[in-house]
Amino acid sequence: MKVIAAKLVHLSPEQAAGFYAVHRERPFYKSLTEFMSSGPAFVSVLEGENAIATVRKVMGATDPAKADPKTVRRDFGTDV
Repeated sequence: MKVIAAKLVHLSPEQAAGFYAVHRERPFYKSLTEFMSSGPAFVSVLEGENAIATVRKVMGATDPAKADPKTVRRDFGTDV
């Protein structure tokens, strides 16, 4: 894959709420948007064949306990 652009941003609570609007009815929505607006986030634009699927595979399952070894969530995640 090729990195086309990347930067650190600080999401406002409103931006985080909009970005995660699909999860609005979930019990974790409030804590998710609070966390995502609490500090910097690294955003990037990646180019490559199956880029989205590749990034999802590298990230691993949402639950770190269920993520494959050597994925970001397995190696660095602490909870869901």
